[in-house]
Amino acid sequence: KSLATDMKPGSVKFLVLMLLILLVCSVYVLQYLGLDVEPAIALLISAIAAGYIFYLSLQKRSYFFYYFFVDGLMLFSALATYIAGI
Repeated sequence: KSLATDMKPGSVKFLVLMLLILLVCSVYVLQYLGLDVEPAIALLISAIAAGYIFYLSLQKRSYFFYYFFVDGLMLFSALATYIAGI
């Protein structure tokens, strides 16, 4: 079981939207507290990519999509943040 299978589709959409808004707000607060511009941009790009991938996942997709794009998004976010910190 997972959270996504236990919740209704409308609740999952609402939860994802609220978490993305929270992420964007957190980035702005962190930047106000001294976060450099490059990591902030990397986090915002990752948030936009996550929102777009979630939008694409609302339609029936193949396993290829989930293995490479959804799971790959975790690597993309970590890599973007690491490169921005160099």
